[in-house]
Amino acid sequence: MLILAGDIGGTNSRLLLAEIKNGVTPRIVYRHSYASEQFASFNDVLEQLFADVDASPVLACFAVAGPVHADEARITNLPWVLNTKAISEQFKIRRVVLINDFQGAAYGIPALQDDERATLQTGEPIQDGVYAVLGAGTGFGQALAVPCENGYQAIACEAGHADFAPKLSLEIELLRWMQQMHARASYEQLLSGDGLLRIFEFLAQHFGVSAGDELRQAMQERDAAAAVSKAALANSDPLAVQALDLFALNLLSYAGNLALNCIPRAGIFIAGGIAPKILARLQQNDCLARFNDKPPMTELLKKIPVHVVLNDQVGLLGAMLRAAQLVTQSVDEL
Repeated sequence: MLILAGDIGGTNSRLLLAEIKNGVTPRIVYRHSYASEQFASFNDVLEQLFADVDASPVLACFAVAGPVHADEARITNLPWVLNTKAISEQFKIRRVVLINDFQGAAYGIPALQDDERATLQTGEPIQDGVYAVLGAGTGFGQALAVPCENGYQAIACEAGHADFAPKLSLEIELLRWMQQMHARASYEQLLSGDGLLRIFEFLAQHFGVSAGDELRQAMQERDAAAAVSKAALANSDPLAVQALDLFALNLLSYAGNLALNCIPRAGIFIAGGIAPKILARLQQNDCLARFNDKPPMTELLKKIPVHVVLNDQVGLLGAMLRAAQLVTQSVDEL
């Protein structure tokens, strides 16, 4: 039996086809990533997929970077609408399921190998406990995973759009600056690729300085956010260093807030495209201190494992495993 899985975001649409037999872990038979911005709609992406490979999946599960309502989802950073009925009818797929992209990541966490995550805090993990996933990339997302009778159930949320809660005096100034620039200041506006650039711009205005010639040229020639983080990690531009400092500290501070919300004794997993690239900065002690520095709950937070997910395919793998789970539950219907 063939299943189709996808991790659909504002930057990439990652798709795979896998065979599933008798409850055995699915075997991937085809995998490809498409640049989302090159397509007018997600259905166009699927048309390209089925032009590239001859396949007839019976069930599809797509992890989508945006809120899912019933049988429809809208990509937060693209003008795409995914509709399960339209996809099912056009591509003759018997069942199509949509989940949030971080639900996909949550379903994929148990499949990670030891070398596919970096541990920032060992903690005191509880087997089969709640765990949480968050991450920065094109946007900023998160999900919870709760143990149930038939395995984990991943729960989506949009708390990445929650109000920014500054701690340091410089962060308070950043909040005020954000409020002047936008109607409100949310974590997604700061903890994303564009967010790092907003922090960089704020610091330049606040201190009346600018990027060095080398960094300025790099920002013009390639991904500006990637250029800033690269310069910061190389310690080659003071403004970039300070921007990445604020970004990393607030990423771990938010992770601590999430931990207080759900007490994920099985762990907090920081996924997304940015965290692995700035792992060296996240591994510095001040970041973990921001995670734990929430008295009177500091001792509780120290018991929670904190990991950075190094496998950028975790959302795709999670969508595949969820599809396999659904096939197992409804095999008679299919």
